[in-house]
Amino acid sequence: MFPRSSPDGQNGVLRFLFLTGVQGAKSKREMPDNGLPARQTFLITTYVYYNSFMYYVYILTNKNNSTFYIGFTGRLIRRSYEHKEEIMPGFTRRYQIHKLLYYEQYTDVRDALAREKKLKKWRRKWKIDLINKFNPGWRDLRDELGIDLSGQFSPY
Repeated sequence: MFPRSSPDGQNGVLRFLFLTGVQGAKSKREMPDNGLPARQTFLITTYVYYNSFMYYVYILTNKNNSTFYIGFTGRLIRRSYEHKEEIMPGFTRRYQIHKLLYYEQYTDVRDALAREKKLKKWRRKWKIDLINKFNPGWRDLRDELGIDLSGQFSPY
């Protein structure tokens, strides 16, 4: 599987150069069968694909902006769609929490989970201040993510 592009927009490929060879071959059995002397050092280029998967911490609210939900996901568009369509039972369905107000991106899952836990412990005023800095008009950010709920969008 090829990686997604990394956060800096580059392809997720790292190139490593290794100097390899058989330095201390003691018998013919240990010598490479490539026609090169056992002590010759040669260059090998190896490409390593890394996963540049993004993780998100997000804040949702209801239409009156009176109840907050803080969540964590690796697929923000899909998760936002699930909240909006009330696919999963639970808190957001019960209180009709659909509006995406805030999100943060992380490349390390541990950082994202720690941030989610930290935000859940915050006072309401602190969360409101954070949202006001990021999204002063309290508009639904799902529009910026390109989520079309007309039936043509499939988050899967």
